[in-house]
Amino acid sequence: MLTENAPGNAEACGVIIRAATVNDIPAIAEIEAACFSRPWSEKALSDTLESDFGHLVCAETPDGVIAGYAGIYCLGDAGEITNIATLPAFRRRGIAAAVITFLLSTAAEHGARDAYLEVRDSNMGARHLYESLGFFENGRRKNFYQDPREDAVLMTKPLQKD
Repeated sequence: MLTENAPGNAEACGVIIRAATVNDIPAIAEIEAACFSRPWSEKALSDTLESDFGHLVCAETPDGVIAGYAGIYCLGDAGEITNIATLPAFRRRGIAAAVITFLLSTAAEHGARDAYLEVRDSNMGARHLYESLGFFENGRRKNFYQDPREDAVLMTKPLQKD
C-alpha cells in the first residue's frame, strides 16, 4: 500500500512522497511536457493511476508544488518503472532518489522480486543515479527512443533475495 513519505531521504530534500491522486494528473502532465520529448498524455497517466497494477507517486513541496513524480507497473514478480521526472528547478536535491526508493518499496510490497527501467544512453546523470541505487545494466534496445533517435539502456535491480 502506498503511504506518505518514502524510506530514504525524502525529508532531507524537503518533500513529501505520496501516492498521486487524480487531482495531481495535470501537474504531472506538466512535468512530463517539461522533461520528455514525447510526454505521456493526461489520459495515459490517468489510466496508469486507475489500473490495478499501476502506481504513480509524487514529490510535493511544503507549499503544494508537485516537484517530481514517478510511475511503476507491478505485474507478478516484476516492477517496471515507467517514468521518473523532476522539474528542472528542483533537480539535484535528491527528489528523484527519494521517489525511486519509494517505488522500489512499493514494488517489493506487491511481490516484485526485481525492478526494471530503461534510460537514454546519453542520460549519464540518470544512469549514475540508478547505479547508486543498486541498478545494473543488463541490455540495450537499439534506436528505442525518438526525438532524437537513441538506444535505451536496460537496467535491473533485485528487490528480494531468494
